[in-house]
Amino acid sequence: MEFLEKDQFDTESSSLLTRAEYDPLMHHLHVWFKNSGAKYTYKGVPEETWAEFKASESKGKYFHAFIKHVFSFQKEV
Repeated sequence: MEFLEKDQFDTESSSLLTRAEYDPLMHHLHVWFKNSGAKYTYKGVPEETWAEFKASESKGKYFHAFIKHVFSFQKEV
């Protein structure tokens, strides 16, 4: 069985996110928001969505259009 590591990308240029990380085994997208510092986990996110998110010019616009109201989420404490 192949071990797949978590993947993340640089969010330095994003005004919305401080960090984003993807778990390919669980299909979970973890995002940390700049304004609140809160971490949210979005569940059932396909790898294709993650790849498009990473490649998007605006992480915030992509997040709002294709992730925020599409996938179930949980706020982490």
